[in-house]
Amino acid sequence: MDYYSEQSQNTPPGKVIIVPNLFLVFSVICAILSCTCGCFILSSIFFGSLSILFAILSKGHKQQMIPAARSCVILSAIAMVLSTMTTTVSVYQVFSDPEMYQEFNTQYESLTGVSFEEELNTLKELYGINF
Repeated sequence: MDYYSEQSQNTPPGKVIIVPNLFLVFSVICAILSCTCGCFILSSIFFGSLSILFAILSKGHKQQMIPAARSCVILSAIAMVLSTMTTTVSVYQVFSDPEMYQEFNTQYESLTGVSFEEELNTLKELYGINF
């Protein structure tokens, strides 16, 4: 016998016992965090993948996922794709526009004390990488 069917036989008539699905709750929380942390690619991918994992685990032994779990999977996947695209476009813009690159270079130098161009030259010398 199934746990849920045993529990439903033992409950008095007219009373409903709701068994919370904690994996689904965690999936919803991680999906929301994945959407709100979209500016930071690593956190968006981390929370999005956790949300997808929890949504799959919330299925249990059933054949199909709960609709809320499916929507968490879709929402997390969209958040991860948008975060990756936003980061890629931003990096491309900085390196393709000379004014933005110069501004980035001066900000990098003020933060680290070494210009970004010097860091790139160091990487080229150490690893033989050509950019």
